[in-house]
Amino acid sequence: MRKVFSKIDLKDVTENQFVQFCKSFPKEELLSKKLLKLLSHTKIINSVMLSLLTYNLHLTINLPKKVIKELVISIRFCEHIEILKRIYSRCCKWEISFPKISTLEDLPELETKNVEIAKEKKILFELFPPPPLKGTDTVVPISEIKELRSWSKNQYNCIRHNWKDVKKRNKYFYKIHFEGEEATLEVKMLNGQLKIGDLLGKQNKIVSANLRAHVRNWFDKN
Repeated sequence: MRKVFSKIDLKDVTENQFVQFCKSFPKEELLSKKLLKLLSHTKIINSVMLSLLTYNLHLTINLPKKVIKELVISIRFCEHIEILKRIYSRCCKWEISFPKISTLEDLPELETKNVEIAKEKKILFELFPPPPLKGTDTVVPISEIKELRSWSKNQYNCIRHNWKDVKKRNKYFYKIHFEGEEATLEVKMLNGQLKIGDLLGKQNKIVSANLRAHVRNWFDKN
């Protein structure tokens, strides 16, 4: 730490910046080791470098030393850091590997690729596992998260909150359209067996006997 502190440019760094940096110093052993290793290879720690490490530490340690040096002296620092933050945010959200960056000039191209990968990940994330029972014209399986949200709002029910159960294959939901009547069917997986759960109309109202019989017949056949 003494070696690191001796590299701080006291003419450029304010007292407040230094205090904020000390307060933000990571307590996790692995992260603190990475930070100390990075700083030990830094010739001069100026105010930009200190600010970068204080407010964007997790992002910074993913960058090669060469790129960090380039970033610290860049006149387009704000522009570059915003692109890097967007890339890092997508990587965290969609579990994407942080790209290898050789130079800041590659950032626009790298972000374009990062956006494309994130879109592909989002599509895969939105999709539900295939339903255990095939649908029909009147009993339609809900196949993705946004469809679950949309149908939930349409029917004024709360099934949109069950998307994690569907992803885990614990529950499945079907849209019912029968003789002008709409409803939502829940199919549960209990102890390895499929069971009919709730079958409710709009605003969780009781469905007609004909609709219930139609759904029961479909379930038994499948």
